[in-house]
Amino acid sequence: MTVTRQQHRAALSELEATHPDRSVGLYGPGTLTWKLARESIVFMGGGCAALLQAAHPFVGQAVYDHSKTKTDLPGRFQRTFLNVFDMTFGDLDAALGSAKRVHNVHSRIAGTLPERIGRFPAGTPYEANNPDALLWVQATLLHTSVRVTDLMLGPLDVATKDAYIRESKKFSRLFGIPSEMIPSTWADFDAYVQRTWSSDTLGVGTAAADICHFLLKPPRRLVAPSWRLYRTITAGLLPPRLRDAYGFRWGPRQRALFSASVSALGTLYRRVPRGLRYLPAYVDARRRLQGKAGKALYGQLVERAILAGLHNPLAAAD
Repeated sequence: MTVTRQQHRAALSELEATHPDRSVGLYGPGTLTWKLARESIVFMGGGCAALLQAAHPFVGQAVYDHSKTKTDLPGRFQRTFLNVFDMTFGDLDAALGSAKRVHNVHSRIAGTLPERIGRFPAGTPYEANNPDALLWVQATLLHTSVRVTDLMLGPLDVATKDAYIRESKKFSRLFGIPSEMIPSTWADFDAYVQRTWSSDTLGVGTAAADICHFLLKPPRRLVAPSWRLYRTITAGLLPPRLRDAYGFRWGPRQRALFSASVSALGTLYRRVPRGLRYLPAYVDARRRLQGKAGKALYGQLVERAILAGLHNPLAAAD
């Protein structure tokens, strides 16, 4: 099963027809999506989301077989988030254009599983545009971002979470995920995630284990201490079954460090001026809607700093 080009174009046409103001894009000021996605603290859940994605054999094997992550980490980072930010914060042309590019790239990604993982035997074919895999990738991002928000910025109420899930359907349709597959309430969405966590749909095979090792290995010796902290937070956010499958240590010391880190990071982050907390993509989107040209200098400096930290993974500490 795959999202065909025709199905994908039909989904994009639906979005285009229901968003006549092309300058605003799919979301815009006042939406919960912008309010939650603008916070840079949600990136603390990025490792967890990536490992949950890799535990789906179709996703993990596709990344292992076709991605340039291991040889071009800065480039992969830029390409991935350029598309995600265009879809979330860009105008309508940028959002739809990124959706088309991603679908076209995905249409060339296919293969077979080399080993049994969970309920999928060796030889099972996979495709990047498989709607179940696409939905799972989006679910990991949404669910993890809400969990990080709850932990570090304060819990969201159910009505807010329900509204956020309803808004997320637009993002799902950018990938051509059929509307009937997308949960409509937080309770249904959370139940879907929890079922998948405990099901044999997920498993840690060779590809997922290799991705875990690479992603959580410091890209530079200079950032090794912060990377170890990030590893602890990633482990703490993972469901126990998958945390064990990935081989994380999780004794009293790790649990205490996780709790203390979450508390400290949340306290410190809330004291940072809001203008400095927000992602550069959000800042640039607000500038666009205010009629200001170009990117904010602050955003350019942040982007350069991130890419500098990711550069030269071969010099990483063991």
